[in-house]
Amino acid sequence: MSEQLIESPIDSKIKFQSTDYRIDDGRLLITASPQLAADRKRRFLQGQSRKVVATPDIFFWSEWITRLANRDDTLPIPLTRMQELLLWEKIIRNDLESKSVSHHISLKGLAKRAAGAYASMRDYSIDTVELALGGEESEALARWIRALKSEMDRGEFEGRTLAANIPELLIPRLPNIPLPEHIVLDGFESITPIQQQLLDTLQQQGCSIFTSQSDQISTTPTLTPCQSAASELTHLALRIKKLLDQNLSARIAILTSDSFTDSKALRRELDRILMPESLTDPFCDKQSVSTEAEPLSDWPMIQQILHLLSLTGSRSIPLTDFSMLLFSPWLDGFDTERLERAALDATLRQQNHHHISLTRLLAGSRLDGLPALRGITATLAELESSSRAASHWVKAVHTLLQALGILQAGLDHQSLRSDAEIRQM
Repeated sequence: MSEQLIESPIDSKIKFQSTDYRIDDGRLLITASPQLAADRKRRFLQGQSRKVVATPDIFFWSEWITRLANRDDTLPIPLTRMQELLLWEKIIRNDLESKSVSHHISLKGLAKRAAGAYASMRDYSIDTVELALGGEESEALARWIRALKSEMDRGEFEGRTLAANIPELLIPRLPNIPLPEHIVLDGFESITPIQQQLLDTLQQQGCSIFTSQSDQISTTPTLTPCQSAASELTHLALRIKKLLDQNLSARIAILTSDSFTDSKALRRELDRILMPESLTDPFCDKQSVSTEAEPLSDWPMIQQILHLLSLTGSRSIPLTDFSMLLFSPWLDGFDTERLERAALDATLRQQNHHHISLTRLLAGSRLDGLPALRGITATLAELESSSRAASHWVKAVHTLLQALGILQAGLDHQSLRSDAEIRQM
């Protein structure tokens, strides 16, 4: 599918090749998403005859805004994503506690939603007062925004700002910032008001703005009825296999709606149809489809490590948590003590222990004959969990993982049978 630059509401029409954006000629390509930016960079580099070329000027929108802001020393420094979410979480927690509201829902989830809602408000120039009389959720968001602004006016983040505020603060400063001669917008289905204001200002400064658009697909889409979700995935995989049999170098994209959430089932079916060898090799790391990677926290090894970190500094832990520790294959001495650890777990369950006091466990005789487990238990109980600098926590966690035997296991651990597990370690 070829592409061209089409006339935008701001500037005139110009043609270009899809693999050459002429970015070396004072032209900057801005995409609507980081994934599209990565694809455009790949396609640009594939179109070059030289083996070594300069990194092309291709950025997704928010990345480009950050680069522009960094050129102006007078702009306040925005909070990092983690700082912002922690601040939202603090504000929301204080608000719920002041109203004596029990919060069984995730504060982290609320913080992410609040941050996203505020960013959308800034994109569309919606003032906080417009949230009034919008219902309980809108009024809560308005309270949180006011509290957050107050916190940033007098708290430890005084003088800082949120990333969502940067475009609005940046617009009046654009005349003092070096700008590209031409900008190509790619993948933008629509332009928000704040983006339009910024682009208008750029044009006033002599910058030409163009938009790219793919040629219309000549074939007519068809619908195929399927009896179930599973049969739909099978049909999709077989259809892709047929296309690849016709052209092995074809690049195929699968588009799904927001209601489609089971991407793992899709990957499994594609692997089954396109890579049957994966059925006989359980440690095959290859995938027949390239999708967004699963979060590290979803991998068993990382889950167990995070679980261990959550137990540090505890004097008493639930039996279910201690049981997970007993059956973790990554801990020191598991290969030689696994039977004894399993017997200890069975004994504790038979005696109806709901919580395990690590101090009593270390002082008693239950860990006799389990020297590695005794050392692990003592290390978890003794780690100081008080507040400390992030750099100190990094060293403390690294030392802890070494003491628990996880890092020593390294690449020699018998359970490391696949490239994926090696990369995780």
